[in-house]
Amino acid sequence: MRRRFLCCLVLLAGAALAGAPSCPAQQPDTAGFRVVPVASGIWMLSGEGGNVALSVGDDATLLVDTDYERAAPRLLAAIRALTPRPVRFVLDTHWHADHTGGNAALAATGAVMVAQDNTRLRLSTEQVMRNFHFPALPPAARPVIGFRDTLTFHLGAGNDAVVSWVGPAHTDGDVVVFWRQANVIHTGDLTCYYAYPFFDEDTGADILGMVAAVDRIVAMSDDRTRIIGGHGPLASRADLVQYRDMLKTIVQRVAAQRAAGRSVADVIASRPTAEFDARWAKPGTMPADTLVALIYRNLRARAGT
Repeated sequence: MRRRFLCCLVLLAGAALAGAPSCPAQQPDTAGFRVVPVASGIWMLSGEGGNVALSVGDDATLLVDTDYERAAPRLLAAIRALTPRPVRFVLDTHWHADHTGGNAALAATGAVMVAQDNTRLRLSTEQVMRNFHFPALPPAARPVIGFRDTLTFHLGAGNDAVVSWVGPAHTDGDVVVFWRQANVIHTGDLTCYYAYPFFDEDTGADILGMVAAVDRIVAMSDDRTRIIGGHGPLASRADLVQYRDMLKTIVQRVAAQRAAGRSVADVIASRPTAEFDARWAKPGTMPADTLVALIYRNLRARAGT
């Protein structure tokens, strides 16, 4: 079947939600992509999949994520409109197809694919999530460079992109990219600023790890940091803190009730998300009850009970 994944939404979150619409589409500006200047030599390109970051340095050009496979011709055109320099490296923030579908097209231009070891393995083998089957990427599209914890791309004077694995979180291979000198962060799908987040428990997600990862990003940032999330608009530290506080509060409430012996139905009925629903429970995105059930199940699996 066609590789397709909707990062922070409901399509794969539960059978009752199959067929629900995706995240609101970005408005296209360049070759079908909305192009947002982030810092000198860094742009955010938003299409129909995950947000892409393009970083052009004096010595090399880095692309973070590649959207869907079907978007690859438009992505390449958008890149060409911004720089004549070829993309030398592509970094996958995690394995999902809305972030890695364009890998083959970029590899065909000579770009080198890079990913955290767990992501590299998942892209090289079939994955099954909620009974959806995702075939391995073609060999040419798979990462040929893997790393466990950290990696730095030295793109030119004053332009280093530091990549850090945050441990199991949204998946088991999520990384954060930090351009220290430019004060820009790409979080992959660890953040979603307009809807409740999805986490992929079938491929190693850990909700407590996700909270810890977002805490880590908050600690990396300051009031001048510009943050590229996996989807949605360019964000500030204030947006990130609001998202972190929402996620942490809901997880803590669900964890406390589960520890007290309450059933998942009881926890859902208590509405632990109530104060956040107006802001985060948007039509066509992750319903609050589904999020609570996912958190409860993940905490139970984590505890082995």
